[in-house]
Amino acid sequence: MRHSDSISAEAALRSAIFLAEWALNSFPSENDRREWAEQTRGAYRNLVEWKLRQGDATSALELWEWYRGAELRASDSTFRHLGGTLGTNLPPDPRDAPPLPTPNVVTAQLPLLPDQTVIAYGSFSDGIAVWVYDDRGVSSRWIPTSLPPVQDMVIRFQRLCSDQNSDIATLRTTGRALYDLLIGPIEERLGSGRTIVFEPDDFLEDIPWEALVDPSAHYLLERSPIFLEPALYRTMHLRPTSAITKNAQALVISVSAGQEEGLTPLVDADLEAQTVASGFQSAHWLQGTTATLSAIRKEIRGSAVFHFAGHAISSPQRSGLVLAETDPDTHVSRLVGAESLSARETGSLQLAVLSACQTAGESAAGSPGTNNLVESLLHAGVPHVVASRWNVDSHETAEFMKRFYSRLLAGVDVPDAINAAELAIASQPAFAHPYFWAAFELRGVR
Repeated sequence: MRHSDSISAEAALRSAIFLAEWALNSFPSENDRREWAEQTRGAYRNLVEWKLRQGDATSALELWEWYRGAELRASDSTFRHLGGTLGTNLPPDPRDAPPLPTPNVVTAQLPLLPDQTVIAYGSFSDGIAVWVYDDRGVSSRWIPTSLPPVQDMVIRFQRLCSDQNSDIATLRTTGRALYDLLIGPIEERLGSGRTIVFEPDDFLEDIPWEALVDPSAHYLLERSPIFLEPALYRTMHLRPTSAITKNAQALVISVSAGQEEGLTPLVDADLEAQTVASGFQSAHWLQGTTATLSAIRKEIRGSAVFHFAGHAISSPQRSGLVLAETDPDTHVSRLVGAESLSARETGSLQLAVLSACQTAGESAAGSPGTNNLVESLLHAGVPHVVASRWNVDSHETAEFMKRFYSRLLAGVDVPDAINAAELAIASQPAFAHPYFWAAFELRGVR
């Protein structure tokens, strides 16, 4: 490919993808297929870059989404003609590789996007690919850049946003630089009145997109509602959205203090939960020690809304929402983590709000895996998950949630309600720093 030998590049890619797909179909477990996707990411990213070099933006995007949805589409693989070789221990002869796949899932989705524009990113060794698509079609730009400096800028911007005492001028300068790099090349495609949907990749997941600064010195927040979307194949597995009204069944949890060492009591957690619960006619509020894991598992069945106000911890050893219940074996607080709630228990959820510190968590680079509660809920089909990017202010979070649910229960959809709450907080001079209004991100679908 680097020598512009398209024929040899295609032959090599056909063989590599052929063997990778054979291996994919040999794994019965979705977790195994997810690990496989990470191990073989090089071959698939090379395939996407090859299509980009050919100037075929749509095919490159189709293949990009096809790869990112690998663990979901394995049972419906394009390579059906592998036949008897599937499930055997001997790999097929790569010289028998069929033509490269030609998926069309993205193309089929375009007419369904009249009021939103999706921006998808792919990180590669020598640059970043950005695709923009909606009912007007697909376009792409290649951003030739070294990734480490961009990653450093993303880390710096995230840290500036997460510190309420950071210099706002430095924050806005960094936000403008990221906007110029990542959005500037496709800015003309961001039509007015359209929700902006980001599908980031790798370290770009950590960007507080709402706080990017455009050439007119406005935050992106001011342009339109924003949310983050999982890879397209995962999005298609989320359950259909329905309006969230006062009649919806809601489970509200507040745990102002757990048994975890170093956690201070949250004086506003109960007030926040009470405000949320009062908006619903059939809310069930579990408070403090009544919010046991078994009670949550029981009450969440049939609930359309799950709201948690309290503490969360995130570490390589333990990650999840902190309960006041103590685990008799470890003598520390029980957590509501990625494995705590089954898909059957969350099968009615339309919205999950994780109102605690750093609940957005981190996914392994390049992996669409389920390694935190947010990913687990999306994996179970929940179409709207709201989580925090950093340690949040308890009082201002309660105010944010009050405004969010007020708009939501007035008939506004989830992205617009989040946007309205952010704008309301940002309009107050004392809380104009993105720390206060850009803390919560929405993942899922509109």
